[in-house]
Amino acid sequence: MGRQNALTRRRVASLLATGAVGLVAGCSDNGADDTETEPDDNGDDDDGADLETDTAETTLEIYLEDGDGESVAAEDVILELLDQETDIEYTIDQEIEDGVAEPDFTEPTTYTVSVVSDEYEDTEDEVTLDEGDDETLQFELEASS
Repeated sequence: MGRQNALTRRRVASLLATGAVGLVAGCSDNGADDTETEPDDNGDDDDGADLETDTAETTLEIYLEDGDGESVAAEDVILELLDQETDIEYTIDQEIEDGVAEPDFTEPTTYTVSVVSDEYEDTEDEVTLDEGDDETLQFELEASS
């Protein structure tokens, strides 16, 4: 008998929660009939909510060559990208292919790009990316002594 009351209470609570969600969802109706739209001033059949969803992609390509112009292998270097705005550092090591790294996390900001290696002299450069930029950095690495 106690178990039957618990199930009934659960059902009632579930129905109340479901009903409350339905009431809240119904409150957002602005009274307009959403099935018909009239063309606006520019001839579109929309409700005026023109949202710009296409943003230009910001890309950065980093080329790594040795003194002879040969591509540097991934196992020979590590790239460190420091986002100067957030002070977050990203490390790239395995994503270097044929001497080229293309970080997929670049955002419009200023980065300090450092090349760290046991085989080559460490070096760095700074690059500022704006929205939609397609930037290239090229490093000519010198063998460490």
